[in-house]
Amino acid sequence: MALGPTWTNRSRTRGLVLDAIRAARTISRVELASATGLAGATVSELVRELIDDGLVVEAGPGAPTGGKPRTLMRLDPGPATASES
Repeated sequence: MALGPTWTNRSRTRGLVLDAIRAARTISRVELASATGLAGATVSELVRELIDDGLVVEAGPGAPTGGKPRTLMRLDPGPATASES
C-alpha cells in the first residue's frame, strides 16, 4: 500500500498540528482539521500520537454546539513543552 503525501511528510504534518494547537491554545480535532486542511482521521491519529508522546493533553469539553461536545486539545504544560516555548 502506497503512503499518501500526508504520511510521507509525517514530521512536517505533526509540526503543522502542533503549531495550530500552540496558536489556538485550545482547539478541537474538528477545528484542527479545518485549520490545517488535513482529513479528520489524520488529525485524530496525529493527536493520539501527540498525546501518547506527552506533547498534547485533552483540556476538557468545548462549548455546547447542540450535539456531542467536542474535546479540546492543548499543549501539555509539562517539561516536554516548556523547552519549546
